[in-house]
Amino acid sequence: KKKKKKLLETAILLNIYKYGCLLMDCGSNTYAQLARKFGPSVKDVLKKIKAIWISHRHPDHHAGLHQVLIERENVRF
Repeated sequence: KKKKKKLLETAILLNIYKYGCLLMDCGSNTYAQLARKFGPSVKDVLKKIKAIWISHRHPDHHAGLHQVLIERENVRF
């Protein structure tokens, strides 16, 4: 049986330091990838997101938007 190739979906976090962060695209696994990368400080990263830019309407570029927004809403500012 051939193993299925797992493709990572698009998300780029651009840290503009004193201005905050821009999340460019938001694939379905974006929050999990942020949590894996930043660990407990993912809450600080979510607080710093000032804008989310979606390049186009394909699901691999926006399917994780809902989860990121829910997780961001749960963070106390």
